[in-house]
Formats: sequence, C-alpha cells, structure tokens
Amino acid sequence: YRKKTADIVKPSIALPLINSCTSLFAALTVYSYIGHMADVEDLDVSELELEGPKLAFIAYPNALTLMPGTNIWSILFFIMLVTLGMDS
Repeated sequence: YRKKTADIVKPSIALPLINSCTSLFAALTVYSYIGHMADVEDLDVSELELEGPKLAFIAYPNALTLMPGTNIWSILFFIMLVTLGMDS
C-alpha cells in the first residue's frame, strides 16, 4: 500500500497524538456534562452513580437533548452504539 521509500515516522507519531487529543476532548466533554448534571440536581458528582451502561444510556441521551438538532445527534449517537456493538 505504501512505497518502500515512504516516510512512516511522521504518520506513526501523528496518529497516536491525534487519537490522544480526541480522547482528551471526549473526556472533557463527558466530565463537563456530568458536572452540569450534578449542579442541576444539587448533588455531588460521586452521588450520580453514572458508570458503564448508565453513562451511555442515561447521561449521553440527556446531554443530547440539550443540544440544537437533538434528533440528528440522537440518531447519530445510536447508530454509533450499534456499529460499536457489531464491531465488538
């Protein structure tokens, strides 16, 4: 797929960096919304008990309802969940 003279150092550094930045952005988004949920419900974050499947099926759908274009984001989210489930 690549020529034998192709540079593989730059892509091998760029890919993990992009992956790490994407993961950090996702974590920032998720934890920001969990903090928002705790603030709205006047609870401590540890009292929310959002982990595992509860995070995917309670916190994310609630966050999607606050966004403009709720229907399209919800459809995309559940398509993502189905494709992740088929891939695992």
